[in-house]
Amino acid sequence: MNIGLIGYGKMGKIIAEIAQNRSHTIHEIIDPRAPEKTSEMLMKETTSDVYIDFSTPTNIRENIRLACAYKKNIVVGTTGWTDDLPNIQKMVQEAGIGFIWASNFSPAVQMFFRTARQAAKIANSIPESDAAIWEAHHRHKIDSPSGTAITLGETILEEMKGKKTMLFDRPEKKISPEELHVSSIRVGEVPGTHTALFDFPSETVEVKCTSRNRSGFALGAVLAAEWIREKKGFYCFDTVFEEIVR
Repeated sequence: MNIGLIGYGKMGKIIAEIAQNRSHTIHEIIDPRAPEKTSEMLMKETTSDVYIDFSTPTNIRENIRLACAYKKNIVVGTTGWTDDLPNIQKMVQEAGIGFIWASNFSPAVQMFFRTARQAAKIANSIPESDAAIWEAHHRHKIDSPSGTAITLGETILEEMKGKKTMLFDRPEKKISPEELHVSSIRVGEVPGTHTALFDFPSETVEVKCTSRNRSGFALGAVLAAEWIREKKGFYCFDTVFEEIVR
């Protein structure tokens, strides 16, 4: 299929390589800063079968709006926009396009989410259990905490009934038992490390995923593009992952 890439930084280049290895064509490159660009924004005359967006939180809402206006199916891997999720879902449904998003498209991370969910479910049944999350990324990452950490936190909140909210800031007081502390580190060129900690009076269990590079994220995005190409509707990769990789 013909793929349009929105954003041609490190992720965009890896996505291009993986897509081409899977016999797809990079039909368009939309990025105002990339020397290889075919355009600076999504245009009405665009002819790609599906678009993959790994741009910035600043641009993502406009990119989605244009995809809806021009009836183009789109995969969104950009994070930092989900506070506007209900409005974007409504926009997508009214436009009648195919839309799939994820905080993290890596198949390994999807496995990690499911493992952490099961661990949280078990911890919920054990008295005096507690939980926390920490994540590390490269110093260039724009958003903090990561979208992956937020998704992981939402998963734990769903399973551990004693946890009600996530705490992202440095605690200024004794932490409440209902708070799930999520801490973030930004250093060097770390692609991404996420750890869910489940603590008990005598032991601590860690469920951890370490990304050595961005290839897993890119592969998942291309798999999502293949899946969404001829579909309509609003989907989260987390919920259709098993169907995509079947």
